[in-house]
Amino acid sequence: MRRSGRARVLSVAVVSVLALATAVVGAEIAYAAAANTVVATVSVGSNPQGVAVTPNGRYAYVIAGTDSVSVIDTASNSVTTTIGGFTSPIGVAITPDGQFAYVTNFGGFGSGHTVSKLRVSDNSIVATIELGIGITGPSAIAVAPDGAHVYVAATNGGEVAVIQTSNDTVSTISGFAAPKGLAVTPNSAFVYVTDYNNDRVKVIQTSDNTVVASILAVSRPFGVTVTPDGQFAYVTSLLADSIYVIRTSTNTVVSTISAPTDPKAIAVTPDGLSVLVAQQSGSSVSVISTATNTITGTIVVGTSPESIAISASGRYAYVTNAGSASVSVVNLLAEAPGPTAPMQAFGRVAGGTCVSGAPSWADWPGIASLHDTGWGASWAMWPNGGTGGYVCVRQPIYTTAGSWSIQ
Repeated sequence: MRRSGRARVLSVAVVSVLALATAVVGAEIAYAAAANTVVATVSVGSNPQGVAVTPNGRYAYVIAGTDSVSVIDTASNSVTTTIGGFTSPIGVAITPDGQFAYVTNFGGFGSGHTVSKLRVSDNSIVATIELGIGITGPSAIAVAPDGAHVYVAATNGGEVAVIQTSNDTVSTISGFAAPKGLAVTPNSAFVYVTDYNNDRVKVIQTSDNTVVASILAVSRPFGVTVTPDGQFAYVTSLLADSIYVIRTSTNTVVSTISAPTDPKAIAVTPDGLSVLVAQQSGSSVSVISTATNTITGTIVVGTSPESIAISASGRYAYVTNAGSASVSVVNLLAEAPGPTAPMQAFGRVAGGTCVSGAPSWADWPGIASLHDTGWGASWAMWPNGGTGGYVCVRQPIYTTAGSWSIQ
């Protein structure tokens, strides 16, 4: 980076860019990387299970460790908080407004019968919701897109519990044999439930909480996800090593996709173009094109991937690795070479230099070796309560050689 000995003065336009860059740093950072590659691996507690990302992409909540939930700050990809007070938790889901996270307490040998409600703002448990007598082994959990209800698969009890989020009251839907996975349609009108022991996928109509369809699937259906347009449901089969594609308008299987051994967790990208499937007995995630219903790529992650959550922006997938006690952060979007990254800026420490005051968040994956490179002092009006002051600034770029540089 070419710099003169005197400080530069930032124009109003550049100050606007800096303000935007600061906002990006506080939410979801865009790492320049090839599509479908792991850009970070976050160590968490033992045997991580479910994972969910806040709607703004700022945090990932991970079931990990002994009766706890780890909170990952996605800006730094590090665990910043560990929350205790659970009983063998498995699943987690976050409300569309980002205010609450619901955690299922599976309990020892599936004896649990509660769901914990977390307030995201301070990560405190604000309620423990009793599901009822016989409603045991709560595992998978999903929040309706309208935020009105939370659906819980009570695997051992053979029921689906419905929590009304306005008052945390519970109703139940019977007629299942070990429900494992569930997914709500985008219009919140239906819930697709994998009924593991019955080799079926059952469809709940949410207006009256009745089962309106029972779709024969083969050999132990487990995970399920519904495309953003609501037209298809994708279902994993652990024993058949297959993915079944269900047309929701007719509730019939219209395609079967051969998959690697033991496909379990499944998630669809927000644009509906790809479906990710975790291979539980291995260390990979398969990428399925929804246009052709074929596997188009494989992402190497940690050992025994257990669960997948995708940020609302569609940029990152978070994969829990039960055998590696880690979470793989996968970049899903390709970046074109060039100055596509946001400009980095931070307020100078009084009496310090730009280099010595550089914050750790500036060390994006692939750029950490350039921590001390390219910082220049500039004047801006936004520091010090709008009275102005010197800031440090630089512009990272991703080169045609596939590496980071500073412009």
